[in-house]
Amino acid sequence: MVRHAATTWGGREFVVLGRQRLTYSDAEERSARFARGLLAVGMGKGTRIGLLAPNSPDWVVAWLAITRIGAVAVLFSTYAKARELGRDLRLADVACLLTVGDHLGNDYVERLEEAIQGLEGSTPGGIECPSHPSLRSVHVWGDRVPGWAAPVGAGIVDRAGGLPDGALTAAEADVDPADPAVVIFTSGSTSDPKAVVHTQGTVVRHPHNL
Repeated sequence: MVRHAATTWGGREFVVLGRQRLTYSDAEERSARFARGLLAVGMGKGTRIGLLAPNSPDWVVAWLAITRIGAVAVLFSTYAKARELGRDLRLADVACLLTVGDHLGNDYVERLEEAIQGLEGSTPGGIECPSHPSLRSVHVWGDRVPGWAAPVGAGIVDRAGGLPDGALTAAEADVDPADPAVVIFTSGSTSDPKAVVHTQGTVVRHPHNL
């Protein structure tokens, strides 16, 4: 779909956020490179990849990259507190988390260290915390990258060049409409938030119906 949209609408604006702009062609090119980077570091179909970041073109590019290789995007509220983050990261079996250091007074480095026991003493790409057995890596946008994380650029995007030709196309061809694409947590207004799974087909059909 991303490739088709880029071919159809090319230089038209796809995302507008303040002064930031992302065209359809930009989205295709950047998400393809990001997707190749994810594949190069061992992510693939079914891998749970968390997104804890504010609205931005970077967020959109990452989401497109995750879903186009058949991985599952697990979405977290930027207002989630440490207890909620810790519970939901474990519940969703998140293997890789993409985040920012801080946003609007929310310190995610501190919050994650509180949420995940043993994270503070971990190394980039070598996270092994008993409380979150699935979590292996955290990648951060921006300049504030703690010792247990790696930059999104150097840790993922820049790794894209090491992937064999055709690997992304093969990964995309293996994605089925019935495959899980996104996990969104409910508000938790009456009890703990529940993880709701949406399939690739649902994600495509819903905006079309709108």
